[in-house]
Amino acid sequence: MTLETCTIDADRLNFELAEIGKIGLGDEGGYYREAFSQADMDGRVLVEGFMAEAGMSVSRDAALNSVGRYEGQDASLPPIVIGSHTDTVPCGGNYDGVLGVLSGIALVRALFQSGVRLRHSIEIINFSGEEAVAPGGTFGSRDLTSHFDEELLDQTVYTGETFRNLLEKVGVNIETLSAAERQQGSVAAYVELHIEQGGILDEKNISVGVVNGIVGFRRYRLVFPGAANHAGTTPMDKRDDALIKAARFTLGVKETAEKYGIVGTVGTLEVSPGAPNVIPGSVEITFEMRGLEDSVIDTAQKELKALSDELKATFDEYSHKPPVISSEGIVGALEAGCRMAELDYIVMPSGAGHDANLMALICPIGMLFVPNRDGISHSKDEYTTPEACLNGAKALLHGIIELDKQI
Repeated sequence: MTLETCTIDADRLNFELAEIGKIGLGDEGGYYREAFSQADMDGRVLVEGFMAEAGMSVSRDAALNSVGRYEGQDASLPPIVIGSHTDTVPCGGNYDGVLGVLSGIALVRALFQSGVRLRHSIEIINFSGEEAVAPGGTFGSRDLTSHFDEELLDQTVYTGETFRNLLEKVGVNIETLSAAERQQGSVAAYVELHIEQGGILDEKNISVGVVNGIVGFRRYRLVFPGAANHAGTTPMDKRDDALIKAARFTLGVKETAEKYGIVGTVGTLEVSPGAPNVIPGSVEITFEMRGLEDSVIDTAQKELKALSDELKATFDEYSHKPPVISSEGIVGALEAGCRMAELDYIVMPSGAGHDANLMALICPIGMLFVPNRDGISHSKDEYTTPEACLNGAKALLHGIIELDKQI
């Protein structure tokens, strides 16, 4: 049998989605497979069974990442890795992460059932602790790429205990976490399929998004000064209202983001002293900007810093994650895969972070998106149609076959 005979088993893919959908389902309909909970571990065991049935050898590394490996023709070549996660946020959906893992398994099953092996070995990784219910999120991929901060171990998690205790309860040996680490060159390429969480594909009725990069973000904290005074006796033209200044800045964030084609969000606001009969004497806000080009964010930041200076506010950047640009070769292979699968597609950025952010530290990366109804994710209302799931798996299969030829 040949590559031409490889096809995705749609019935099996939908069956596996339904089977994992029986684990961690809450009474109100959302999923509770929080990282390292019993439901998460039960889902992990189930998926490892799917991996084995699809012809893979299965193991777990020191960070509890589940790894299914389908051997290639040339043992000297590093593997192509396909990954995502099956843990959820509280009351989350059954497609975020899950579809990426199961689509990878569907790809290997198609090769296995056709008796085909690619040049490279294929590894499917179900990363542990991707969602940030555990401190920092992306635990498994952070550990695998040597970027886990051990200070997070002593932070409190959703169960009320420390992260260290939660990990030890499920069998993680903190002293041997480094055994899961992989070095640069140990992976030929990393590809992740994910539901698109912004609603663009669904709105435009496009089958697949080929991701050209994952946006970087910067987060800031500002404090606007004012003069607290009696709200009833102080005339409007005599006020120094910190909230009015913060409001001006909030509109500035929106206008600047629109001007430069990025996104900007004021997410928190704390008014002091915080009474309806007192003019705000101080307001603290936090905001973030996200974009695919650092230089564009630099320019936007400069303009917003000038506005904050005009308003006499402090301006503190407290978090900065640079953009991750997809490999041109992987993007090209995935585009070719879409064409071979006869699927319409667009090239687009990812506005959210993924395990791919970390894998980019050790290898070239690429991603595929499939439409998600109304762009709703991290919610019990998250839904991706069976057709969209199948289309994504088909694009992934053909894209990986093309990528295997090129690298």
